[in-house]
Amino acid sequence: KWVVSFDLNSLYPHLIQQYNISPETLVTDEIVCADSEHIGVDGLLEQKLNTDYLRIKDLTLTPNGQHFTRKFKGFLPKLMETIYNERVEFKKKMLKEEQILEDGVYTNKQTIVNKIAKYNNIQMSKKILLNSAYGALANQYFLYHSPEQAEAVTTSGQLSIRWIENSINKYINNLLSTEKVDYVIAADTDSIYVTFDRLVSKVFKDTAHIDNTSKIITFLDKISKDKIEPFIDSSYEALHSYVNSYAQKMQMGR
Repeated sequence: KWVVSFDLNSLYPHLIQQYNISPETLVTDEIVCADSEHIGVDGLLEQKLNTDYLRIKDLTLTPNGQHFTRKFKGFLPKLMETIYNERVEFKKKMLKEEQILEDGVYTNKQTIVNKIAKYNNIQMSKKILLNSAYGALANQYFLYHSPEQAEAVTTSGQLSIRWIENSINKYINNLLSTEKVDYVIAADTDSIYVTFDRLVSKVFKDTAHIDNTSKIITFLDKISKDKIEPFIDSSYEALHSYVNSYAQKMQMGR
């Protein structure tokens, strides 16, 4: 009850940018810690690995033990950034035309409908292209086929979602003075679902006998915007610092 979902924006393309995952940035002449007992998603979640060496050598680390240089930006992250920005541009155009259609401020309705379809097709094609990058890396017939890089994307995704799941659980447990309660009741590849039932019961306990649905929704919207989302941002900044990633690209919202 009283569940709020939070989603990571365009996860795999942004992971490629965050960790600078690209064929020419993959470091193969450094010590790879894939066999370390402190590597992997679980090891990095518990921050058992001392990552000071990453800053010394100007590297970033993915949970599958691969290193990528931070000395220059790879062509694949550059491509992801360019295509993503193009998608955002056309999606804004589509939304603008949809608003015009909704407001009825037009002389030819069909022209507006055609523009909406055009911009939607373009932004969707950009979305599909963005999401195909990971699949291409995993495809044995792709010129830059690399199981190490493909696994770097998927394991980094697992780390991102489990990192924020742990962080949110700790945050709300501290807020409500509880211990080891799982407030994140579900998670998938790029989303978490958080129950605020206990918080709502605590805040609205004196008016529980009346219908507070509208007020509760407004309350949850405000606390998500003012407290949870800034906390999520700071948590991902901590992850960015720990693995010395190229850039903090994890953006999670409702």
